Amino acid sequence: MYQFIYDLKPELNGQLPAFNGHLVYATYLNLISIEKPTLAEKLHTLKKISPLAITALRPIGRKAEIIQGFMKIRMDTIYRTSITILDDNMTELIDIFGTLSNIRIKLGLIPFIVSGLQVKYVPYKTHVEEHAKYKSLIRVHFLTPTQLSIRESRQPVILPRPELILNNLARIWNSFSGINVDSTTLYEWCEKNVYVREVDIVSREVDIGKKVKQVGFKGHVAFRVNEGDYAEWINILLKFGEFSNVGVKRTFGMGVIQVINTKTTNNRRNALI
Repeated sequence: MYQFIYDLKPELNGQLPAFNGHLVYATYLNLISIEKPTLAEKLHTLKKISPLAITALRPIGRKAEIIQGFMKIRMDTIYRTSITILDDNMTELIDIFGTLSNIRIKLGLIPFIVSGLQVKYVPYKTHVEEHAKYKSLIRVHFLTPTQLSIRESRQPVILPRPELILNNLARIWNSFSGINVDSTTLYEWCEKNVYVREVDIVSREVDIGKKVKQVGFKGHVAFRVNEGDYAEWINILLKFGEFSNVGVKRTFGMGVIQVINTKTTNNRRNALI
């Protein structure tokens, strides 16, 4: 999986929606369409799990100035966003995003110069080798509103149910990694062996464009994990979520997570590959 992290310098002062993931996604899609219009259309109309995940625009080195739902954009500040390509076989996309430097892009009505680019590449096998560790307590910071779903129901889930979070991550993982985990069995195992130990969350409604609103939870959650067959997969998948995002509208920057302050109680490694 490839993650491209862009630093952007605004050429004008102005403002953008505080949650601007839909604008960032539209900009990325437009950049793809310039080089590969057919590919851009295919990604936009994709019915399967998307190979893309993005993070919305945020300032570097200072707190975002939010006033009545809008974030101030200042010319003296550098802003950052990212896009992750989960499918290593999408070489056309990788080539496009690996060459975006010193170009001008526009978010909303504000032009930006791409002033910096960092590229992270993590092979899936390496990810497993690094994170296949049993951790009895895993803390996760849900940085942007996260909404989960149940296949049999159209009702949104805005609570951090571990079996839904990990099942969602497992299905994304299985779509691109080539190292499959049985998502159904994992779901059943998580129902009995992973539970919320600490929680400090709030619900937030965000506009994702075209007057469409989504509600999700954000904040800190600690998961207690029992030992067992899938214990090491919990850490593998949650760390994967730092690249993939989790839940609905991942491509719009919802469900951005960060695993923090994890506690390792057993360093044994099972043969997961």
